[in-house]
Amino acid sequence: MLKKLNISNLAIINSLTIDFDSSFNVITGESGSGKTILYKAINYLLGEKFRRADLRHGEDKCLIEGTLKVDNVEYSISRIFTKGATKCFIDNKLITRKKYITFLADLWESYGQHEKQRLVQEDSHIKYLDYFAGNLEKLNLYQALFEDYNTLILEIKTMKDKVDDYKNNKELYDFQLNEINEVDMFPGQDIEISHAISNLKEVRDISDALNRVVALNSSNSILIESIENASRLLSRLDEKSEKVIRASDRLENLIAEISDVQYELAQNSRDFYCSENDYNELHKQLVSINELKRKYGGTIESVLKYKENLLTMIDSASNFEELIVKKKNKIKFLEEKMNSLSQKLFKARQDGALKLEKKVRKDLARMDMEGVEFIVELGAPILN
Repeated sequence: MLKKLNISNLAIINSLTIDFDSSFNVITGESGSGKTILYKAINYLLGEKFRRADLRHGEDKCLIEGTLKVDNVEYSISRIFTKGATKCFIDNKLITRKKYITFLADLWESYGQHEKQRLVQEDSHIKYLDYFAGNLEKLNLYQALFEDYNTLILEIKTMKDKVDDYKNNKELYDFQLNEINEVDMFPGQDIEISHAISNLKEVRDISDALNRVVALNSSNSILIESIENASRLLSRLDEKSEKVIRASDRLENLIAEISDVQYELAQNSRDFYCSENDYNELHKQLVSINELKRKYGGTIESVLKYKENLLTMIDSASNFEELIVKKKNKIKFLEEKMNSLSQKLFKARQDGALKLEKKVRKDLARMDMEGVEFIVELGAPILN
C-alpha cells in the first residue's frame, strides 16, 4: 500500500505531498487540474520510464518519493530524474533500476484509460489464483525443480553432442592435446620468458663488449700499436730533454694503465657470463608457446582452457554411459518430486478456486448483483 507521496518539479507541480488513506482513495477535479500528473507521478515512482518533457520548465531535477507498506513493513522508495540520468533508491540506498523494478514488480497494477489490463489476460488468471490461495511457496519450489530438470536434459544433450564430436574428430583432438602437453605452460610464462631473454641479451651484449676490450692489443688495435711504437721511438733517443722524458714516461704509464684496465675488465667479465644454450633454449620455448597461442585463442589462458575442454571431452567420452545413467537417475528423481508437488499444487488451486468463487459471489451480492455467475475453471492436471 502506498501511504505517502512527495513530488518535486514534475510538470506544473512545484512541490506537493499527499498522505493516502489506508482504505480507499479518490482524486477528483476538473480537466487540467492535475489528476493525470498525479497518476504519472505514481507510475514513475513505481518504475515507469521517465519522459523528459515532464520535467518542470526551468528545473534540472525531478524528485518523486513514497512510503510503501508491504506485509506490515514500511519502505522508503524514491527516484531522481534529470535530463540525462535516473537514480533509484530503496531505504535511501542507491540501486539499479532492474533491482528496483524487480522489488516492486508484483506489488501494484495500473489500469489507466488506454493501458492494457492484466486482469483480462487469461495468462494472468492462474497467477491471481495462486496469490489468493497462498500457493507461491509451492509454485516457486516446483519452478526450481523444473529448472533443474531442464538443466539436466540440456546437459545430457550437450554431453551427447560433445561425445559424438570427439568420436568423429578423435585423431585431431588427440593430436592437439599431445601438441599442447609438449609445452609446459602457466599463465604469464610468455611474459617472464620475454623478460628473461631481454635480460640475457643485455648481459650478452655487455660480456661481448668487455671481451672485445680485453682482447685489444697491438695486433688488432691501431691505437695501441701507435702508442707502443711511439714509446719505443722515444726510448731509443740518446739525448732526451726533460719534456721528452716526461712524454716517454706518460706513454709507458698509459700502456700500463691500458693493461690494468684490461685485467680488471677480464675479472669483471665473469659477472656477466651468458650461457648461449640457456638463451637459445628460452628462445625456442617462447617460439613454441607463441605457436600454440596462435592456434588456440591468442593467449596462454585460452590455450590452457582449450586443453581443459579437451580433457573434459575425453573424460566424458570414456565415462559417457556411467554419467548418463547418473543424470537420468537424477531426472527420474526430479520427475517424481515434481509429480507429487504438482498434485498438491493442483489440489491447493482447486480449494482456492472454490473459496475465490464464494468470496466474489458474496461481494457481488453486496452490490445487488446476485444474478452474476462467477466460476473459476481449472484444466485437468498433467500426470506422467
